Amino acid sequence: MAALVSFGCDSAASAPPTFTVRDSAGVQIIESTAPAWAPGEEWTVGAEPAVHIGVIDGPEEYQFTIIGGVWRVPDGGFVVADTRSAEVRFFDADGMFRGSFGRQGDGPGEFRRLIAAYPYRGDSIAVWDWPRLSVFDREGRFGRSLTFSFPAPRPTGAVGSWSTTRGGLAGVFPDGTLLASPGMLLQGAPGERILVETTFLLYSAGGDSLQSIGPFSASEMLMPDFGGGGGVSLTAAFPRQVQRFPGRDGLYVGASKELEIQRFGSDGVLDRIIRASHRSLVLTEEHRDMFKDFERERLTESALSEELERALTAVEFPEAVPPYSQLLVDSEDHLWVRDYKIRGTSGPETWSVFSP
Repeated sequence: MAALVSFGCDSAASAPPTFTVRDSAGVQIIESTAPAWAPGEEWTVGAEPAVHIGVIDGPEEYQFTIIGGVWRVPDGGFVVADTRSAEVRFFDADGMFRGSFGRQGDGPGEFRRLIAAYPYRGDSIAVWDWPRLSVFDREGRFGRSLTFSFPAPRPTGAVGSWSTTRGGLAGVFPDGTLLASPGMLLQGAPGERILVETTFLLYSAGGDSLQSIGPFSASEMLMPDFGGGGGVSLTAAFPRQVQRFPGRDGLYVGASKELEIQRFGSDGVLDRIIRASHRSLVLTEEHRDMFKDFERERLTESALSEELERALTAVEFPEAVPPYSQLLVDSEDHLWVRDYKIRGTSGPETWSVFSP
């Protein structure tokens, strides 16, 4: 069961305050120092799901490959987008299949590169089929489509290695505003730990460019060896990643070494900063050992022991573990922050939950 830490909620009048709220040039800053709830009062997630949809062997409509979106609709049913089958499927509140739309192709209602689907204005459905966004009603009838063009950045001056990532849609706001992420430039020496800069773009429901949010310099990765130089290919040790979630009231972005989340309105203006200091983020020797053990297990069959150990000895560790690995906002506007967890380790997933 996943333990949940909740703070920012109303506490007993006799209890000392666990958070402060202040204003700074029109930006509300909320800082929590401890959970508002005492140990034993945390929320917990049940061991058994309320609804289970999916089978390994059985009818195809219950089999999934890569899920590009799932959400609950007002009548209690579910919408699930499956990327490989290029289908958006409907299920009732009990998980029973009720219909679908979509197939492989380039025409209206067909998808070549279905990546994600989102709930759209009213009860519509927006499907991101790179580089096209198509809008459908709840019966799967095609409404309209928009095609996006994100210019790929190019390096300036002399660089050793470089590559670019492809831009794409990153989310949809309830008012129809679209959130996109342009392509990113990756450059540096092979095996070098690099910092990637991220910017988000806002578009109107009609596809008009509104403005940008950022840049945020917080994603870290190891520069790949594009020349195929060989050697041991380790993963980056405790890399930070920009986390984002387009909620009903704005865009939540986590791009800090500390537990800090910024909220931007749908107009792109920063209006709230949420901070907390209840968790220790100091990277310990135990963290280093866990990372090395995970890499040894992952690479034992593909690398010589001597090469692997030399590579592990040369790993550059950061001073702190990442503060979070995912952001979510639920239907009651609680902000859920998934606490960072080392890959391959056992134990529950834990979340820090903030009140609306």
